[in-house]
Amino acid sequence: MFDSSYQESFIPIIIISQYMSFRGFIAIDIKPTDEIKKFLEDLDKTKAKLKLVELENMHITLKFLGETQEEHIDKIIEIIENSIGNIKP
Repeated sequence: MFDSSYQESFIPIIIISQYMSFRGFIAIDIKPTDEIKKFLEDLDKTKAKLKLVELENMHITLKFLGETQEEHIDKIIEIIENSIGNIKP
């Protein structure tokens, strides 16, 4: 049988993470050349339904991480640094 006194004393507990999340990705910043700028201008003229980034935010996405907790940033950086540590530019 269900103990009704339990129901009266039950207090729901909601745990909210102290960390915020963000849409993360690993990318390489690039400096847009005149050719890239011209290409983007021509692309914009097509009126295609595209979301172009501002030139100062131009980058190449290597890996989209999706929804990522801030608490994982240091570990992600550590993994990347360990993975590419011996690679020269």
